[in-house]
Amino acid sequence: MEGDEAAVEQLRRSFDVAGSEALRRKFEEQNSAREAQIEEMHAWCNDLHTWCNEGKTEAEGAAFLPEQGVPSAPAPRRQRSWRQMARRAGAHPNLMASAPGVSASALSAGAFVRALETMEEELAIRMIPGERSVMLLQVSKTMRTAMQRVSPPAMIKVKEGQTFLTESVKNAMLDMMKWCRITTINLSNARIGIEGAGRLAAVLGQCAASLAHLDLCANGIGAEGAGSLAAALGQCASLAHLDLGDNFIGTQGAGRLAAVLGQCASLVHLDLGLNAIGAEGAGSLAAVLGQCASLAHLDLGDNFIEAQGAGSLAAVLGQCASLVHLGLYENRIGDEGAGSLAAVLGQCASLAHLDLYENRIGDEGAGRLAAVLGQCASLAHLDLGVNEIGAEGAGRLAAVLGQCASLAHLDLSGNKIGDEGAGRLAAVAERCPSLTIYFERS
Repeated sequence: MEGDEAAVEQLRRSFDVAGSEALRRKFEEQNSAREAQIEEMHAWCNDLHTWCNEGKTEAEGAAFLPEQGVPSAPAPRRQRSWRQMARRAGAHPNLMASAPGVSASALSAGAFVRALETMEEELAIRMIPGERSVMLLQVSKTMRTAMQRVSPPAMIKVKEGQTFLTESVKNAMLDMMKWCRITTINLSNARIGIEGAGRLAAVLGQCAASLAHLDLCANGIGAEGAGSLAAALGQCASLAHLDLGDNFIGTQGAGRLAAVLGQCASLVHLDLGLNAIGAEGAGSLAAVLGQCASLAHLDLGDNFIEAQGAGSLAAVLGQCASLVHLGLYENRIGDEGAGSLAAVLGQCASLAHLDLYENRIGDEGAGRLAAVLGQCASLAHLDLGVNEIGAEGAGRLAAVLGQCASLAHLDLSGNKIGDEGAGRLAAVAERCPSLTIYFERS
């Protein structure tokens, strides 16, 4: 018995170190190879369980195999003997490579069975890839049992651009929620549409306690789908990352989401870019942002919020103490919107990244931003590319850049700053080696 236990321990260690790591690496390199290996492991565990349940002895197993070790006729799948199991273990490179002194055939059936449940639990946890994802693959009954015992954290993900959220996929997700603690659902670019959003909303409550990351970008869920999801998101107290970008939820969808965001106390990352929410939708969101105390990343780019929407957001930015990243690119906020933001930037102590790319900001807006940049102690990245800033605006920015100790990246590419503006920026760049400035002379 002591020899058995020592051999089992060595086998388990070889499984832990060589098996799980090797298979995880193979998953990253080639999905098909990983799936085949895991299926082989599942079949091995199932076969061993069945063999033991049938009460076969080692002698019976030996009689089952001819002397040369090759069956004279194909045997039923569930009648492999202990010697076959031992041979499979001994031949499995991932199991035995790191334990050259261990012979699988030296293990008794009883000792192997005692280790089986522990090995299955390790498989349930460790054979989930490095990011702990589950690709909605079917798993064996043995593996389901092991997963239910340990309830490993897992991610549900479908193949990008290939899977609609059909009723069968929804049922598969429900099964995974029974077996695992779902921490991430990534259905980005899965074309789930309005109907799929409704199906997803119907099951979110099953993983509300554990769900931390929900990515549904580029799915065409529209305002109706956003409304269905909003009804369920209020239950997701652990939700930290929500990406609904490129879904054209519109003003109405933004309003439905805004109504529940205050309940998402853990929310850190919110991406609603490319959704055509307009100024009204921006106003609805602004009304609740002060309740999102943990919010660090907010992306509202390409939403046509214009100056009015920028003003609504500016009115509450001072309350967003955790905000680090604000993306307002391609929103046509103009000089007026830039001025509204400039008036409060000094209050945004944590803001490190501000993206105002392509917003029709001219010299006036650039000047108003320049007037407060010295107060932005944390600002490291400012994107003003593809605006309408000329030599005057570039000069006003250049005059204050020496006071911006934290600023490391300033993008003014795509503006018409001319030779005069370019010269003033180049002079600053020479004096501030830690600052990278992108610009053209045209």
